[in-house]
Amino acid sequence: MLKHWFVFLRRISQKLWVRGALFALLSVLTLPLAIFVEQFLPPEIADRFDKEAVMPVLEILASSMLTVSTFSLGIMVSAHRSAAAQATPRVHRILIRDTTTQTVIATFIGAFVYSLSAIILFRAGLYGIGAPVVVMGVTVLIVVLMTVWPCCAGSRI
Repeated sequence: MLKHWFVFLRRISQKLWVRGALFALLSVLTLPLAIFVEQFLPPEIADRFDKEAVMPVLEILASSMLTVSTFSLGIMVSAHRSAAAQATPRVHRILIRDTTTQTVIATFIGAFVYSLSAIILFRAGLYGIGAPVVVMGVTVLIVVLMTVWPCCAGSRI
């Protein structure tokens, strides 16, 4: 029974939309984390990182990841079209199962979704005073993840 759950979780984790949704969930989970961390932050750190310091970083991340994701998806669709038109069905199945490409694209889309979700939460006024520090920390973590995760997945980028 447990083995079936692992197989199910592995299959669903390979879906592109699940990976993007996890990044969105990360931005939403930043809200309670920020509320918890806020009480332990020294005032000088909370004063140094305010909403105006974090928003430009999130906006740059959102716009650049939208561009990179669109470009990457276009390349992937072009490769699939070429394989479908000129190669055997086996080559097309191999392309569909290419986890490296899916991981890279999911990371780009996930970073876009994270930054967009964080921007929306800031604009809605849901984050508190200490939230910019936590959001900046999570954003740096996302940037590191975007750099390391595709490399660990065997990417040749």
